[in-house]
Amino acid sequence: MSAGLASHRTFVSPGPPPIEHNAALPKNSRAENAALWIGVAVALLWLSTVIVGFKAALGVITLCGFVMAIVGLRHPLIGVLGVSAICSVDALSRVFLMTTGVLRYNTFNYWLVLVILLTIPLQLRQKDPHTRLLQFFVFILFGGLILTPGLKDGILHLLNLVSVFGLLAYFYRCRNYSHVWYVLGISIGTLSAIGGFAFFFMQDELSFVEARAEYVAKDIIDRNYIDPNALTYFFLTGIFATCFAIAGKSKEGRARTTLLVLFAVNCCWAFLVGSRGGILVASACILFVLTSVRSNTKRFKFIVVGVLAVVIVINAFPNLRDRSMGRIDKLFDDQYTAAERTSSRSDFAIGAWRIFLENPLGIGTGGFKRGWANLKNTDGLGKRKLGVEKAAHSAWLKTLAENGVPGIVVFAAFVFSFAYIGWEYRRRGDLPLGLLVTMTLTSAFTSTQFQAKGIWFIVAAAIVFLHHRPRMAPRMITPRRSSGLRDSSSLLRTNPNG
Repeated sequence: MSAGLASHRTFVSPGPPPIEHNAALPKNSRAENAALWIGVAVALLWLSTVIVGFKAALGVITLCGFVMAIVGLRHPLIGVLGVSAICSVDALSRVFLMTTGVLRYNTFNYWLVLVILLTIPLQLRQKDPHTRLLQFFVFILFGGLILTPGLKDGILHLLNLVSVFGLLAYFYRCRNYSHVWYVLGISIGTLSAIGGFAFFFMQDELSFVEARAEYVAKDIIDRNYIDPNALTYFFLTGIFATCFAIAGKSKEGRARTTLLVLFAVNCCWAFLVGSRGGILVASACILFVLTSVRSNTKRFKFIVVGVLAVVIVINAFPNLRDRSMGRIDKLFDDQYTAAERTSSRSDFAIGAWRIFLENPLGIGTGGFKRGWANLKNTDGLGKRKLGVEKAAHSAWLKTLAENGVPGIVVFAAFVFSFAYIGWEYRRRGDLPLGLLVTMTLTSAFTSTQFQAKGIWFIVAAAIVFLHHRPRMAPRMITPRRSSGLRDSSSLLRTNPNG
């Protein structure tokens, strides 16, 4: 098993990847077709929700994803498709399937840790700046476990972060498959798009409170509630996959149109979820696609597809549409306090800053809940959430309070390293993608921590896309010379003294 995963060459040096002349790529047409058919088949399982129910269909899809991840130890393309599918449905499976204890809740994390252990030589040979910074950040978080007042939360937080290296192993093994991005775009985009129809049409029959009893403690009466900041990554992962397919430029014509349709539908679902952070990330992806499409005709086609998707999909759910618009309007409504407009994020930001001022080196990985509950200076903060343990709901705030100056500096360097590399590789056309990843991480980590697998999907995919994907050099065509010139040059070669 380990031999299959460790069969690789050493990573490239930190500089721009060299252009490979006449690079020999794997003959992967059969693997591509098999992966596409598997992806489409798994996505079509959503259509069976009318018969077997949403949870049963979700369970089958999750199981198929794990089976494909295991098979992927020998067949890389199947493996990366499987883990990408799990990343997409992770938000749903954590609510409906993996609800009884730490082990089941972190099943995917444990599998990725096993993959990391099987690919230790590969992990140590990575030289790109993103992975190096991430490894350094993991070291800082691990050191923060020594004095933390919340050891269990710290371990789970670190586990969610470390899992990205397992995803990176899967993506790296597919680095020479030229059409892997198209395969992911179609399969994962379809999985999210069709899953959106299944979820929203079956939502009234789902009981979220029975699945997650802690919502009762939050005074959430709506039985159909699910945290929008988690649910949005079900659709954002599909959006990310289609963005990489579009950036890869491996397909044109109908294939490109299909990708645009999937992209537009998933953007509509992300809007209907109502997560303002998710809407911001989706908006950044829309800007990326508009800048990636150079032709005005293709750009017009994308706009038409987007308008049709908005008219058909969003207007099919007027209640969800109005709720999402209301959440956006509330953000700019002066009648509400800052805490009410930001779902208490502003209070958590103030609290994290005060914890940081008292402990510039941090209070330890996993200690934010205890630090918030024991916060001494509570001036100007809402009284409802004081004195009890609360999560930071933001990786930025959690890192600032728990890991202090070293943590926030390295974390910020990691997030902005993608924009920097995009600028360094701008002549290759990678600047839009680098900016997209940095904008995504910056906005995503304001409303969530490290548990969303869709975030680490885009990180692992971006590292391989920017540093390890094959690049074919255009063939140099030498213009033909006239017969007279050809003859004279021949005479010069044969009669040097003439």
